[in-house]
Amino acid sequence: MTWSLVEAMTGIRTTDDYDTHDRGYERVVAVKTHYPVKDAFNSWQELDERYFQRAMVIFRNPMNAVPSYFNLQYEHIHNLPNHSTRGPNKDWLEYRNNEEFGLDVQLKNYESFADYWMKKYDDRSNLLLLSYEDLTSQDHGPATAQQIADYLGETEGVEPIDSKSIQCIWETVVNYKNHPSPATQQEEVDTKVEVKNRKLRVSFAERYDPASERSGPKIRPYTAENLQAMIDMFNRLITKYSHDEEFVSIMESYIKKAESTEPIDDSDVE
Repeated sequence: MTWSLVEAMTGIRTTDDYDTHDRGYERVVAVKTHYPVKDAFNSWQELDERYFQRAMVIFRNPMNAVPSYFNLQYEHIHNLPNHSTRGPNKDWLEYRNNEEFGLDVQLKNYESFADYWMKKYDDRSNLLLLSYEDLTSQDHGPATAQQIADYLGETEGVEPIDSKSIQCIWETVVNYKNHPSPATQQEEVDTKVEVKNRKLRVSFAERYDPASERSGPKIRPYTAENLQAMIDMFNRLITKYSHDEEFVSIMESYIKKAESTEPIDDSDVE
């Protein structure tokens, strides 16, 4: 989603640290990575030193991020299309409670990820912090997309689209699930915007992907112990980076969510 958003706002391709699309790194506007949780070909440090001086980090509440990753793994194991299916809760419990790759391990990875990026840059202006929740929300999404465009626009050779087009781009790329159908929205959203004196055609029909609307249970059960483990991690991170108001604000919102979630014992899960 973020790849598509960045490309639509800048007219320049993106890639990842695996160079999945064979685009290289010299002519792209951004490179996706999960480092240090994953290190593509054990080459991230070399890539980082050679190409990158800044980063945009998007945090997502692990209460939702971990189940989303579980769903992806479930789809792969069962040879299902990506973003098509949420695994049943009995499989979720097995995954969540697994000592080798379950929730406890994922929370450690999450904390390591936050530690790495929060410590990486001496100059805080080289780090843009965002939350997935803001990026995808109706209230904050367009403004968050504008933050991304402004940040990318600070790089030489990157000229994002005019601010008045950001709302349209966000509706097309991020908020498409809330549109009734591609047919009824086509004329409104299919528009042309100027990007560095080039025409960029943004088509809702091309972006709309019914497979992204997963079927299956949306609510994943967590025990009181699970929820407390998340709260403890958020508080540790807040203590370490209490000087960073943006980071603290994101973590505090996640604490609020965990504290308001009703715990469910495994024996009560159907």
